[in-house]
Amino acid sequence: MQRIGLFVGSCFVAFGQDVFLAKQESPPRPHKFSWKLHEESSEQHSLGYKVTKSTYISDPMPLAPGEMVFTKIHDTIITMPEGKYAITNVSGGVSDAQGNDVPLSTVYNHHWILRPLKKKPHFNRFCNGQINYIFGVGAESRDRPADLAPGYGYIVEDGEVWGANLHLLHTEDLAGPAKECNECWYGPNKGPKCSVAKNGTFDCCGDGGCAAGQCKCTTVHGYKKTTNYYLKYNIYWTSEVDKITGIDAGVIAAPNCQSEHNVMRNNHQTETVSSATWIEKDGIKLVKAVGHLHTGGINISLYVNDNFVCTSKAIHGTQVGVVGNEYDHLVDISPCFDAQGSNVLMINKGDKVRVDSIYYVGDDDDRISPGSGGTHLGVMSYMNMFYVDDIAHADTAKCQNKVSSSGCELQGGDSCIACAKAHRNQLTKAGCTVSMVSSMCEPS
Repeated sequence: MQRIGLFVGSCFVAFGQDVFLAKQESPPRPHKFSWKLHEESSEQHSLGYKVTKSTYISDPMPLAPGEMVFTKIHDTIITMPEGKYAITNVSGGVSDAQGNDVPLSTVYNHHWILRPLKKKPHFNRFCNGQINYIFGVGAESRDRPADLAPGYGYIVEDGEVWGANLHLLHTEDLAGPAKECNECWYGPNKGPKCSVAKNGTFDCCGDGGCAAGQCKCTTVHGYKKTTNYYLKYNIYWTSEVDKITGIDAGVIAAPNCQSEHNVMRNNHQTETVSSATWIEKDGIKLVKAVGHLHTGGINISLYVNDNFVCTSKAIHGTQVGVVGNEYDHLVDISPCFDAQGSNVLMINKGDKVRVDSIYYVGDDDDRISPGSGGTHLGVMSYMNMFYVDDIAHADTAKCQNKVSSSGCELQGGDSCIACAKAHRNQLTKAGCTVSMVSSMCEPS
């Protein structure tokens, strides 16, 4: 049986799953979504297990020109397969009423990220609990799904609940450059927390409590028509988890684990480098690494002990308004590392892992339209890492069990933090760190 969910008023009513969030009385958020199974098909994998492709689609999402969507993971519960299963591939995008993919020049997919919330709250080991997600999709996701190597998958326990952070921008009929809308530049009516000091941050992209239709980029005067769009995502999965090697996921973000950063115009030194370094504490087997960059990005590379491993190269579109090849946008990014069979990359205890990203900051960027080069605000420089951890996060699992057994509700926000503080001594003895507890308690 598939999960089915409906929004009644401001509450999510679900059937076939235990929505542990129902106890909380969070303030209403700007955009609410419900999802339905659109279509499903299965085929036998060459390694002997059945893979099912489940496509889910949202209810209509009416957007006015310039309107921004920014949801919180805790409030945006998505529909996923039932039971225990392993995810082998994820992709997503935006479609119109006819089911056609919508070009980035119409609705820009800044990012949407997915993570489990109930059974196994995620802890990103590479950034000490920051930037927590398992699967992330952005402008490149139509051409670059999160396809894991054969025989590998992310194993999901029965009863798990997943949330999504969605960040979309309707960039039709803008009065100014699409760049300034997509990159969260300061402007009027872009959010109650948007100010000159918050230029380039999510506060100028709809975060911070915008009511639906309230916050938007400046558009052509008097143009108020809304258009219905639909969010669509594909989950490839198998219930034959005994034939799958389970993986975990994490992100190394440059510079220094910042979720977003700015790269500033420089016509004398047109390439700017941002870096982040991680010292591996236990040892992992890397199965897949792929970068995530924004428009203006050149590449992002992975090094181990200062030895070059691989590079993900940014690919920009060349045709105006053509789905998958949109001019003025990053449309794809090449894979960095992909294991084939047992050909994993060993990263041993004590190894130094470094990520370097490069953005072009000259005005003369011939990959994008004149006037769109130079400074880029609110960009991301992520290396998504999918790996096998034979230690299986013993410390994190022990801490999670102790947080739960202490009566603190995972992902309970402030109440969970307060509960953890009341049990500080017990949690410290269990090996919990502040970042671990914060990751398990914070709702988004």
